[in-house]
Amino acid sequence: MQNEETQEIALDSNEETVEETTTDTVEDTTDWKAEALKARAILARQKKSKPLTNVQEIPKPSDILKADEFKLYRQGYSETDIDLIMHNGGMKILEDKNNPLVLGLQASREQRKAEDAASKVTESSGLSDIERKYTETDLRKMSKEDIEKLLPHTD
Repeated sequence: MQNEETQEIALDSNEETVEETTTDTVEDTTDWKAEALKARAILARQKKSKPLTNVQEIPKPSDILKADEFKLYRQGYSETDIDLIMHNGGMKILEDKNNPLVLGLQASREQRKAEDAASKVTESSGLSDIERKYTETDLRKMSKEDIEKLLPHTD
């Protein structure tokens, strides 16, 4: 607000009366610190009353890495192979088939598969169901009719 004051000043040497008009501005008496605290309290109440419902979760890089590790595990890579892949560029490195790292991983993976398959072989794995069930002496003792019943016919 502005207040206008009119003053009459009398000069000693000159008896003229001079009117002087001054304009004073009223100082702003707003307590800004109190206003800030009030706004902060209102905002805190609003946050408590209305939870955010439309917030979309952005996958973190660590979640993406874990997903890649899981995919590699499902593809048959060992944990040491997965660590090696993840420290050398992740799944993108597998796209380059001529990369020495990829070639080494393929060779070790094939070797591991061959060892696993060899360990699963038993003495009876190459035998037919009849050979597993009956020994050679049992088959020699059987009559021709009994053996024909056991064998599948291709008539």
